[in-house]
Amino acid sequence: MKIDDVRVTKLVMPLNKPIADSTHVLKKIEWIVVEILTDEGITGNSYMLTFDYGTELLAGIVETELKKQILGQDPQYVTRLWETTWKCTEYIGQTGVAAWGIAAIDIALWDLLGKSLGAPVYKLLGAYRDEVPIYGSGGWLSYSVDELLDEASRYVKNGFKAVKMKVGSARLKRDVERV
Repeated sequence: MKIDDVRVTKLVMPLNKPIADSTHVLKKIEWIVVEILTDEGITGNSYMLTFDYGTELLAGIVETELKKQILGQDPQYVTRLWETTWKCTEYIGQTGVAAWGIAAIDIALWDLLGKSLGAPVYKLLGAYRDEVPIYGSGGWLSYSVDELLDEASRYVKNGFKAVKMKVGSARLKRDVERV
């Protein structure tokens, strides 16, 4: 099996109401989908959540630097391909944007390997359990206390046993009130 192509697709979801974390007011959420295609018709996928900043940089590292390192290679050599992509970023830096791109390639390769072997990735990595605890994530700083309560109530109603919310506004008193 050989890697025929690496495709990068940008997805955008505009928000009706902006949300805020401690550093940004977000008017849209963006994802980058990375697909690794093989000559045997098997495709591995990964997703990078970018909100609405850094999208072009993250897509660019995959499209312009990392893709050319893995084309024509056997995707089942996941660790070797990780090392190849890691080494090719030595002079531009192996953190930040480069690390995100390397991770996107790596995850898509693991997905592809699992599909080719007919096994879920968690089992390939040495399964520990059959279920993973999850939580509802939200609690944006732009939410009022009433909006936080509504969101948390919806999560609990839907069976979530934990909820994550954002803190870190410029006013500690407001964060305490929200929590």
